[in-house]
Amino acid sequence: MNGRPVTTVSAGPGPFGAIALGSDRILVSEAAPEMPLLASVSTYQIDAMGRLMPITAALPNGQTASCWEVVTPDGQYAFTSNSGNGTISSYMLAADGSVTLLEGAAQTPGSAPIDMSLAPDGSMLYVLLGASGEIAAYPVTSGVLGVAKDEGVVLALAVSATRQAARPTPARLSGGGPGPAQVGRVHRVKAGSSP
Repeated sequence: MNGRPVTTVSAGPGPFGAIALGSDRILVSEAAPEMPLLASVSTYQIDAMGRLMPITAALPNGQTASCWEVVTPDGQYAFTSNSGNGTISSYMLAADGSVTLLEGAAQTPGSAPIDMSLAPDGSMLYVLLGASGEIAAYPVTSGVLGVAKDEGVVLALAVSATRQAARPTPARLSGGGPGPAQVGRVHRVKAGSSP
């Protein structure tokens, strides 16, 4: 590489977010602005010259405004938040870098889901709901999002005023330490409120 940026035309309209898949691949969300229900994701191989070569090109999810994405710690699954219609999509990532849609609307939290974060072990997905300022939390099992419930785990939020993003961290579990009774139970906390 000669030190100059390498530009690659996106496989899908409105590339928005990108996340590394190891050292030589990336997953890109494509919001498809002004194109309802035509959002997509693509995966790319990064060659020795820094060019992006599509592996999976513009895989549609039937949703609107796929913007933010996260990948599970094991690299096998990914999720996109679709702020245009209030859904979360789920995907399976293959060893060759290809991506397969599992569910276009794996969950429907509404309220314009934007930024997301996974627990360090990948067991929970936390979603910032931009329109309401709440965090929705979903248990994750083999790429499947469980149902969020409004009880149990209390979240402490570290809110960044500049990004209006939140980083949830477990503060305490009801009934003592973690155990089977707490799995899948979450509490929605408004940004700026105390747990």
